[in-house]
Amino acid sequence: MLIVNFFNVTAQQFSFKNYTTRDGLPHANVFRIFQDKRGFIWFSTDDGLSRFDSKTFTNYRREEGLEKSSIMSVSEDGQGRKYINTYGGGIYEMAGSTLKNVIPDTGKLPGKTYFSFPRGNDVWVIAQDIVQKLYKISGGKVEQMDIKDRNHHDVVFYTGQEAAGNVFFGTSHGIFLLDSQNNIIPYLPRLVQGMVGALAADKSGSLWIAQQGKILQLRGSKIVRTIPVEAGMAVSDILIDRHQEAWVAVLGKGVCKLEHDRLVSTNSELGIITYVINDLFEDNEGNIWIATHGEGVFKVGDRNIARYPLSKDHLNVYCTSITPYKDGLLISSIGTISTLGNKTLQAFPVDLLLSSYYIYFLKAWDRYIYIGTPYGLIAKSMEPPFKETIIKQPGKYAKGIISILKDHRGQIWAGGYKGLYKVIHNELAEVENMHPGIGRVNVIMQDSEYTIWLGTENGLYHNKTGRWQYIPVQQAEKPRFVTCIYEDRQKRLWIGTDEGLMLLQNNRLIPLPSKKLKVNDIAENGQQVWIAASDGLYSLRDDMVLEKYNTGSFSDEPLSLYTTDSILYVGTVAGLLEIKNKTQNPDAAAVPSLYITTAAMGDKTVITPDNVSLPYHSNRLTINYIGLNYRSPELTEYRYRINRLNNRWTVTTNTSVELAGLPEGSYIFELSCRKEGGAWSNSVFLPVVAATPFWKMWWFIAAAALLVTTILILGSKIYIQRRERKKRHLLDTQHKMMHLKQQALHAMMNPHFIFNCMNSIQHYMNEHDSDAANEYLSQFARLIRLTMEYSTESFIHLDKEIDRLKLYLSLEQLRFGEDLTFELDVDEDIPMHEITIPNMIIQPFLENAIWHGIMPQGGCGKINISIKKAGQSDLKLSILDNGVGLYRRKPDTSTGKSYGMDLIRERLKLLNETQAQVYTMTAVEVVNPLSQEAEGTLIELILPI
Repeated sequence: MLIVNFFNVTAQQFSFKNYTTRDGLPHANVFRIFQDKRGFIWFSTDDGLSRFDSKTFTNYRREEGLEKSSIMSVSEDGQGRKYINTYGGGIYEMAGSTLKNVIPDTGKLPGKTYFSFPRGNDVWVIAQDIVQKLYKISGGKVEQMDIKDRNHHDVVFYTGQEAAGNVFFGTSHGIFLLDSQNNIIPYLPRLVQGMVGALAADKSGSLWIAQQGKILQLRGSKIVRTIPVEAGMAVSDILIDRHQEAWVAVLGKGVCKLEHDRLVSTNSELGIITYVINDLFEDNEGNIWIATHGEGVFKVGDRNIARYPLSKDHLNVYCTSITPYKDGLLISSIGTISTLGNKTLQAFPVDLLLSSYYIYFLKAWDRYIYIGTPYGLIAKSMEPPFKETIIKQPGKYAKGIISILKDHRGQIWAGGYKGLYKVIHNELAEVENMHPGIGRVNVIMQDSEYTIWLGTENGLYHNKTGRWQYIPVQQAEKPRFVTCIYEDRQKRLWIGTDEGLMLLQNNRLIPLPSKKLKVNDIAENGQQVWIAASDGLYSLRDDMVLEKYNTGSFSDEPLSLYTTDSILYVGTVAGLLEIKNKTQNPDAAAVPSLYITTAAMGDKTVITPDNVSLPYHSNRLTINYIGLNYRSPELTEYRYRINRLNNRWTVTTNTSVELAGLPEGSYIFELSCRKEGGAWSNSVFLPVVAATPFWKMWWFIAAAALLVTTILILGSKIYIQRRERKKRHLLDTQHKMMHLKQQALHAMMNPHFIFNCMNSIQHYMNEHDSDAANEYLSQFARLIRLTMEYSTESFIHLDKEIDRLKLYLSLEQLRFGEDLTFELDVDEDIPMHEITIPNMIIQPFLENAIWHGIMPQGGCGKINISIKKAGQSDLKLSILDNGVGLYRRKPDTSTGKSYGMDLIRERLKLLNETQAQVYTMTAVEVVNPLSQEAEGTLIELILPI
């Protein structure tokens, strides 16, 4: 009786990338893939043509000149012209970035074109009118080729394949060959008959043919291999890659690989859901591209790297340990252990292992499997009844066990959170006489000389003679956390810490120069030392430099390593990697093709520029470039410099550089690139000319100098003339001011005033009133002295002017008696001894008030004088009388005409011109609001202080 157990299994996945419309692809339906001579990859989609440069998609649709956007395929001739085959729009020719529809002079080409094959001056086209036929375009003429089989039946053309300078066509009646003489002839009609749905050629010269129910491999004139295809399965495409591996697209099945003459599905390994594959293609880096119907395009990278993804019960996060077991491997992750064999993972049940347990290590020795967890050391027997035990100290709780070693005598050592133990009869026994500060034991190993090494949180310990010795592991006087210890085939001892890798030589630790990183594990494959670090997988070069290994899209942190002669296994935080290639990055030595794609200057963009000229008014330049690296575009580095400006290289991962503010002159923009730390490519150059502004041209400088000289001469002449006029005007003004002051003086000291004063003095003397006469004479003398003292000054202090006004009004009051009174009101906060006002500016208004306002009305006259501040910088003087008003005044013929008002206006006007300040005067008539009769005059002066 045969019992078959079926277990759930997890298969590996290749490193792949799926490009969709989210990445810039114009449509999810991709029909064909093509790589031109420069290295750019072109995708023919259901909504336009797309050029891919490993980072960016540049799409061509109706806006760019393609009237029909359903693109079937692309081809290229020897001059780099591309022929774009459309569904319904015929063929378009692209030269550079210019698109034009190919319209023949004679003949007719159907609108549905599928494939084109440029040969010399001719283009051979598979197009469909009613059925798919072969056409030739030559010299503007289209000719339909009338191809028939040996039974004179019309031949329908399905596909084509270029190989060894010929073009092979798959047809409804076998294979036809377009030879070097442009003859269409049947190819091996006795061997290949019937419909051929797909063709492929390999580097050995074989031709692969897909027919109903089989795939044939032809070499020369023989069928060397026949692969049966299940009934009902239709092969739509075949690809033989550079490793001679066969990829087959099967309608309804997806992508298959040929293994031992059987088609094996690889959909799960590639992450493909759709089963409609339109094209299979290999680029010049060896990447496989898969065009799908509905899922965009897939890029399969390095097939030497595969991943076992996370899967319930098989593989959880944090794959921390890989160890040999029977004919395969045991793999641990959080709460999960699996076996790996025949490229599949199967669950390995451990009842004592809970799903939340972190596993520090996993070892299979003799009859037991040992599992280190934070909750104790689990031992599982490998013999029935598969007993499980937690190993601990007698009478104590289980302790977390982090590390384990079985030495050359068979003794098992276990490292815990706070010390070292031995496993004796499935019990833990604490090792005595240990250093008191040993702390957490992260790793235990034994070297080829049987020395036992402990890596702890506080440093390194070793024991060969039965006595433990301590080696401090420090940097900048700070203890390092030892994470792993490894002895390579050269018997070098490598120490991994939380801050880098160190080499132990002569009991001296030598740190390797590298950036700060945590080392998780170390292993060796052949002569290659591998390091699992916190930011990726590294290999150790012969010059002791760590070089990062490109794991493609599998960039999760590696935690554990295990090697065989041909495979490196890497446990990561998100799965298990299987790396078959033993050499470091086999494609890293290849130099990417480098192109300057565009140069943008303001609103102008030049595609594939040969040189750039910048106008002086807009010298901001953006240069876009790309190094074609489809396998690992993120690991492409660029360096550039601007010769004749700065010869120092600038290294960047950006694919554009902006140059702003270039000084005028000629420069050379030099650019090169490399990938994955390899050699730098040859430089490409872009001449850049920054135009010289016209104002720096010799002719402009000469003209400007002449113009400036002329302007200076004319300006100097005008300046001198204006200065002379201003000087003359100032002299005239000064003369006029002196004349006005003299007139003001005369107005104040007019003969009538003096005559009246003298008559009053004589009157008092005749009346024998000597006291009044003396008082009058004394005041008159003081007024004359004060007036004459300041007669030559333009300005007078306010306190002196007030004294003079009081003297003048007092003399007039002595003469008029009780018929004249006055009041003087000055703000107390006005510093009268500091403020100056124009000389002789107030007295004429007082004289007008007395002679032309008060005297004509008769009776008692009154004058109010008010001096107050107006804001911070002005003084307001108000003179109010109760005379006949402003408009009813009559000149006194006995004293002649009064010049006071006119003199004041003229003086204020001159002051405004010469002092650059604003002096104002207003005169208004005071009117009784009830009788509407004049009751006096109000004069207001605003004087700057």
